[in-house]
Amino acid sequence: NWEYWPFQVLYFPIYFLWAYYAVKARSLFFFNASNPKIKNGGFMMESKKQIYDLLPIKHYPKTIIIRENSDFKEILNLVQENEINFPLIAKPDIGLRGSGVKKIKSISELAAYAGKANFDFLLQDLISFEKEVGIFYVRRPFQKNGKITGIVSKEFLTVTGDGKSTIEDLIKENPRFELQMDALKKEYGKQLQQILPQDETLNLVPFGNHARGAKFLDGSEWITPELTET
Repeated sequence: NWEYWPFQVLYFPIYFLWAYYAVKARSLFFFNASNPKIKNGGFMMESKKQIYDLLPIKHYPKTIIIRENSDFKEILNLVQENEINFPLIAKPDIGLRGSGVKKIKSISELAAYAGKANFDFLLQDLISFEKEVGIFYVRRPFQKNGKITGIVSKEFLTVTGDGKSTIEDLIKENPRFELQMDALKKEYGKQLQQILPQDETLNLVPFGNHARGAKFLDGSEWITPELTET
């Protein structure tokens, strides 16, 4: 189950590579140059809101930032003023591997989330598209055009009903999904004991995050000159 090994263990070999590049570049934080307008080059502890503010508004969902310990009435007012509708997405402004990301379906769920959040968080319109990919684009300094170095497609934690098995049973049929069982029980509770109708699908974790159960697949065959130009 290497996918869920501790962060420090999984990335241990990278520390040696980090040291090599740090010596070569004469900078411990050489990677800051990769995204110079983003804190730490986007490596860690960067604010999602600050990144959104660098982008044209039309390219991301309506987003508001909620400061820690904000009054809940003020939060509701901000949601209404910005016309963000339920269900919506809540996530930490400074996150780590998908922790704290949640689909919020009602005011009561939002109140519960805000009550537990000991961090600044974002509220966003839910993007209803079924597919999600990560596109890695690189343009070196002084180059006019860059290139796409890779595309990662994401397979969500989704089960398909057979008309007789409970949702929990369907999860257990997939070894990768079963590793998420504790988190899913906490999220869904008794709902996992429901029987899913024949051929009906249920996306249990609607976020393309590896640590939350999404499977990452190579989608490099989708790289085209047209996509690179876009």
